[in-house]
Parts: sequence; C-alpha cells; structure tokens
Amino acid sequence: MAHPFILSTISLFVYAIVTLFPVSVLAQPEPTPDGPVDNRIRLEVIDSLASILINGYFDPATAKKMIAKIKNYHKAGKYQTIKSGQQFALALTQDLIEVSKDKHIRVEYVNAAEKKDSAEIMAAQNKKQQAFMAAVNHGFDKVERLPGNVGLLELRTFNAAIDKTTAKIDAAMKLLADTDALIIDLRYNSGGKPLAVEYLASYLLDSKPQLFNTMRWRTAAGNQPVN
Repeated sequence: MAHPFILSTISLFVYAIVTLFPVSVLAQPEPTPDGPVDNRIRLEVIDSLASILINGYFDPATAKKMIAKIKNYHKAGKYQTIKSGQQFALALTQDLIEVSKDKHIRVEYVNAAEKKDSAEIMAAQNKKQQAFMAAVNHGFDKVERLPGNVGLLELRTFNAAIDKTTAKIDAAMKLLADTDALIIDLRYNSGGKPLAVEYLASYLLDSKPQLFNTMRWRTAAGNQPVN
C-alpha cells in the first residue's frame, strides 16, 4: 500500500528526491492537507527510510547511525503519540539531522489524495519558485558603494536560474568594478548552484584553473569524487 512520504536529500550540492513508498508525487507547490498515521504506517515508513538511506545516502556509516537512532526512538515509543503525517515527517527529519548534522536531509509528507502527477506538481512548484526568486531579486539583496570607495555585495542565495544569476552578477560587478575594496556578504546565504559560485569567483581570479568543489556521488562502486 502506498503512503505519502518522501525523503529529500541534498549533500553538498547533490540533490535527490526518492520515495519512501511508491507514490507519483515528488513535490507540491503549496502545503497540503494533513493525514493520519498509525503504528503500522510509522513502522513501514521507518523500514523504507532505512532501506533508502543504506542504499543511497552518500555516507554509509552515517546512514547506519541515522537508521539505528530512529529505530531506537520508535522502539522506545517516541513516535507513538504522533497521529499527524506532517508531524511524523517533521519528527523524523529532526532526528535524522540530530545524528547526521546534514541540514539538507528531510522527510516530507504529501497528500496523495490530490491525484496529481509528478510533472504537473513539478511545473507548479517551478512556477512558484521562479516567482519567489523574482520577488527577492534572485538573491541579490544589496549592491552598494560604501564610503571610502568600498563595494558591498549582499547575496542571499545562489539558487536562482543560472541565466538570471549570471546576468545579475554581471550588472553588480560592473557597478562595483572601480571600487578599491570589495565586501561580499554571504552571512545569510542559503547556498545553491556551484556554477553560480564559480561564475562570481571568476571575476576575482585569473585564468589559472582553480578547484572549487569536490563532490562525492554515491554509486554501486562506492563514493566517487567529482571535481
């Protein structure tokens, strides 16, 4: 029987969405109505989550620790009083992060009763994301020339569409080109696309090749580094 739970993980800049149970829903544009869970569903979700983590999480040792933690919590009755699908997903997310310290991992509850296919939902989600990015200027919070000819660039995200991001970077760096010093404020930046980071850095480096990221992709042969 299908249950409406999904696990999303982002490790470094690697993003994957996998289903805990066979459902056609990968994401939703708006919060969906909640639904009930009972002990049978909670146990099936935990067992399926364990299988996904052990076979797909980039760090197998950490995956085993996460699995042990949530199974011990279940055995101790921590989840017994949770009757809400959304609250159960939130509790699992918090417990997985407690062990892994990976703030990109989350369990989500979606309303399978909506009977929307994944393409329709993803299209709606993308449209909403584009509207949000436009509203926040694609993450470019402030471009300013400070006293003393100091440039300031405040960036809140690198997650906008790459063509929008590069156009904004070009405009910002053109404005700041003649400053004597440059502050790039990333204190509230949520991260995003490596290509956007590399494009911005290209304004500050010469043509000599530079290593920006080493990503590890989980494969059947083990973790494979990709520079």
